[in-house]
Amino acid sequence: MQKEKKHTEVLPGGFPNEETGSEIPEIQDLDVDQSDWGLIEKEIFIGRNLRQVVEKRPSAQRMDMVFVALCTRGSVLFKIDGQSFKAGRGSLILVAPGRMVQIEYLKENSNGIGIGITRNFLKNAIVEYSNLWSLMLEAQKQPLVRILPSETKLIENLHTQLLQASHLPERPFKFEMLRSLMQAAAYQMAMIVSSYMEVRPLDNNRDFNLYFRFTQAVAQNYRQSRRVDFYADKLCVTPKYLSASVKAVSGKTANRWIDEYVTVEARNLLRVSTHSVRQVSDYLNFPDASFFTKFFKKNTGLTPREFREKMRQQ
Repeated sequence: MQKEKKHTEVLPGGFPNEETGSEIPEIQDLDVDQSDWGLIEKEIFIGRNLRQVVEKRPSAQRMDMVFVALCTRGSVLFKIDGQSFKAGRGSLILVAPGRMVQIEYLKENSNGIGIGITRNFLKNAIVEYSNLWSLMLEAQKQPLVRILPSETKLIENLHTQLLQASHLPERPFKFEMLRSLMQAAAYQMAMIVSSYMEVRPLDNNRDFNLYFRFTQAVAQNYRQSRRVDFYADKLCVTPKYLSASVKAVSGKTANRWIDEYVTVEARNLLRVSTHSVRQVSDYLNFPDASFFTKFFKKNTGLTPREFREKMRQQ
């Protein structure tokens, strides 16, 4: 049985309180050229100069939205959940919600454009949402796609149209117009991406809806509990049914999904913070540092101290 201690709201100094974070950042908080950015009803985030954000937020960021980025110039080395990738001009980067993104190296004069879309927008505005999400599940295995020049131009045009429309004066039907543009853009990007990877249709929409709610619950409560029965209770299903549904959609059991989510968070905290292993253990709500060390080694093959030493040597 998994040991846990009572969850506390007291955070070690320097740790972000992610539980109260928003999916889409406030553009004014980014301290960037406002003409390069657009925000639509806090549901869609459009950026023309991604280098600005990367330089101001160099640490790893957990994406709480679907994020699509296109490298338009130069190249960039980055990690998604600890796995390394290199993108050059014409590379499309696909990031599913909950993934941890870390920019390792940005070549001089490199840049890109991006669109971030909340899960709620996709669920409410996209008719074939479950099929689109099936594509994102495949993108977790293959988050980097090298597309044709003609496809690059199409995405650049879609992005420009969305950005320009987001800056139009506030008038009746503006949001409805932007929503329709985003729907069309989402389908066109999905059409491009689907030609580069095999998309497995979801057989059971009920399983998908439960999986969607489960991933949201984990993102909100991973520090409070790592037990499947905790999430099953929140979602009003049995642990067995929850695990079967999650595995049917994602290929992983609910327990494996939770452990991987917490492991990615632990790796990031150990990599970017100077806090002790005990402080990281407390922040993630483990009973003690010894239990955290066993959990971390089971999921990474390294102890927290060994992992930190390996990061220093890279």
